[in-house]
Amino acid sequence: MKPTSAKFIAALALLVIPAVQGFANPQNLTEIVQQCKKEAQISPAELGALKKPYPFPHKIRCYMKCYAEKNGMWADGKPNDTAVINLIKGDYYFHKDSADKLVARYNNCKNLVGNDDCDTVGLIYECLYPQQPPLEPIRD
Repeated sequence: MKPTSAKFIAALALLVIPAVQGFANPQNLTEIVQQCKKEAQISPAELGALKKPYPFPHKIRCYMKCYAEKNGMWADGKPNDTAVINLIKGDYYFHKDSADKLVARYNNCKNLVGNDDCDTVGLIYECLYPQQPPLEPIRD
């Protein structure tokens, strides 16, 4: 898995990797990806939008919401702060200073509200990673 893919999953928040409270076992990631593709009614071609600049299309945002829900980072219409922050701090791609800055940015972004939960997840992610390079979808 490439680092950009891992950061996407880690953010939902985004987006993945270490085990934290409510976070899926890596063996289950492929199953979650499949479930979320089906739930969001997204094709492999549409999933390619993760490689394009923001804003993400609504279907991608719904895919991201599904992924976040299944990994314990989104519930009852809002982010699970504990799970998101634990994931950011535990992600081996971040140094402590970077993680602390990302947590501070998350705290500034987490209350954004979109037209629906899908839109809200997308807005929070795009705020959290304003200069994040386009992401690559997880290969199944």
